[in-house]
Amino acid sequence: MFDSFYQDDIDAVNAKFEAQKIAFAPLSFQAARALRDLGILELVSSSRKKGIAIRQIAEQLKLSEYGIGVLMEMGLGMGIFKLKRSESSELIFTLGKIGFFLLNDDMTKVNMDFSEDVCYQGADDLMKSVMTGKPEGLKRFGPWTTVYEGLSQTSEVFQKSWFGFDHFYSDLAFPEALPIVFEQKVKHLFDIGGNTAKWAIQCCKYNPDVNVSIIDLPGQTAVAEKNAKAAGFENRITTIPCNVLDESTKFPYGADAIWMSQFLDCFSLHQITKILKKIYPAITSDTNVYILEPIWDKQRFEAASYSLQATSLYFTCIANGNSKMYRFDELKQAVENGGFVLREAHHNLGINSYTLFRFQKKMNVYVTRFSAWTDEHPPKLNFVPMLFRRRLSDITKMVVQTVHDVSEGLSHTHVTFASEFGEIQRQYKISEGILSSGEVSPAQFSLSVFNIPASASSIVEQNMVGYSAVFSGNKSFENGLKEAVVPILSGREKERIFVFADERIPAEYATIAKYPNPVCALALRLSSKKTNAICELDYSSLPATETAAEQALYFLNNRLPQ
Repeated sequence: MFDSFYQDDIDAVNAKFEAQKIAFAPLSFQAARALRDLGILELVSSSRKKGIAIRQIAEQLKLSEYGIGVLMEMGLGMGIFKLKRSESSELIFTLGKIGFFLLNDDMTKVNMDFSEDVCYQGADDLMKSVMTGKPEGLKRFGPWTTVYEGLSQTSEVFQKSWFGFDHFYSDLAFPEALPIVFEQKVKHLFDIGGNTAKWAIQCCKYNPDVNVSIIDLPGQTAVAEKNAKAAGFENRITTIPCNVLDESTKFPYGADAIWMSQFLDCFSLHQITKILKKIYPAITSDTNVYILEPIWDKQRFEAASYSLQATSLYFTCIANGNSKMYRFDELKQAVENGGFVLREAHHNLGINSYTLFRFQKKMNVYVTRFSAWTDEHPPKLNFVPMLFRRRLSDITKMVVQTVHDVSEGLSHTHVTFASEFGEIQRQYKISEGILSSGEVSPAQFSLSVFNIPASASSIVEQNMVGYSAVFSGNKSFENGLKEAVVPILSGREKERIFVFADERIPAEYATIAKYPNPVCALALRLSSKKTNAICELDYSSLPATETAAEQALYFLNNRLPQ
């Protein structure tokens, strides 16, 4: 955010001046609008450095010197005009920088028209709207609960300024958004809140293969159909008239990508979450959800943030009474509460600094089976052939047993094995042999590598899908679990087995490691499907512990059914 939002370093004199500007803001706004619409700004601009007197303007516009005079003097106080030093008793006016932008800047023109034609009358009911949570100012235009319901029935002037404001901002970001959206192949895009079909038409021009379905209120879809036909895309742009907030509305299936441009700011945070929850079951984990919004705390210039903060008041008293232009974190959180995760965000798109979010479904992970071994004595493994069983270490026996428990009768899947100490007993015997005889037993060495427990388990289960091994010290359990979860969250895998194990370390290591350390093995069968689930996996951060096995035991006792 800008430093001025944190620092109050204006002096008292200027602070009081700013307060007076606020006190007279309704009058100064109307004065500026009159100066523009009566042609006064244009005349002063045409006079260039020579300047022009009130009398000359009154003569050219055939208006009274009084009327022109009060407007010009207020314009001088607002910084719209500057005076040229002259020996004449008349004041000679030239156009100041503020006046230049009022006359020539497209953003300022759009904002002024919107404020006058859409907001000005209803703004008188702003305080009442804050108190009731309803758009009380909207009653001045029609009997609707939101502006969107009656937009197509408002006056031509209202619609011109409303759509001019809406499209001026978002349209300027479209050219930069298009290559981002179509970086990945999109055959069918759903444009929610597509309004007049401007984005849909640009998509069809940009990508010759894409089809677009516009989802919006019936009044808006009728306009969209007309514009799509005029652009020659009536066969590629279809409409789905509905109210996305209606309880009976179910979101359609079939989209490769979802697009919402300056749409979610028309809803409260609670409603945003509700909309995303409707979208969630209708899309896959690969579907990208793009949200284009002007975020007020991600703007390059303070004037832009100010404009967005002011626009929020329009939502309060005219649009719906409960939405606004959002901060980055609050909009992100509302979408994530609907079951989504932010993949990336592109800031400063277009000259108006839009943010393009890309979300995907947050995939839940479920535990369908689990098995634990915490006895100091290893399992007997009666289901394993004796000649093979007798070669296995304690840690390998625990892994073989627990993996078998979560695998029996089910299809094979990838296994992630994690351990802090691995085959520590065998490694110790190898070290003893080197010290005593200078030789290494080939049999001991071949069975001492870190991944032996996972390898032995795959042989017993005849699982040829594959396995991976994770070691990261006393965080081996937590990081191994993350390694197992990520392929499911990304949608690359539907199932995976995670197994952690540690055996008792030799007493000789007591000076450099915790002894006696916990003996533990824990295997989890993880799935993206809720069917037959024991519980949903909680893979959030775990408390820091001295050993990884203590984390595993904490997880067993606190995050799994007892």
